[in-house]
Amino acid sequence: MRSTLIALIVVVAVAISLCVLSQAQVRAVTEEMDLLRVEAAERARAGDNMGAMECLTRFASRWQSVTPLLEMLTSHDDLHEVASELVDAQVCLENGDLDDCFRSLAQLGEALRHIQDMEALTLSNLY
Repeated sequence: MRSTLIALIVVVAVAISLCVLSQAQVRAVTEEMDLLRVEAAERARAGDNMGAMECLTRFASRWQSVTPLLEMLTSHDDLHEVASELVDAQVCLENGDLDDCFRSLAQLGEALRHIQDMEALTLSNLY
């Protein structure tokens, strides 16, 4: 009986640790991506479209490298939405359509926040 209780406590502790580590990883990646998104928006507002495109290219490269890990930790549809909004922002920026680019960047930020909210350790997410 005692060894079963100890094993149960160890398993629960390991499970909680994995949840906390996965949340930390998701949060770190989404915050890093959000910083690149904001930098791209600031550069585009300043008229530096090449600098903005460079930020979006760095975003795309980093996002592609972390997607396999994130596929295990969060929803595939949410990851696809981020990639889709990123492509929209890049295309709009290439075409010089800054209004649609800013819209796509705002939606990209919302998609990143949605991933953070869905993976947060909160009581509402435990249901």
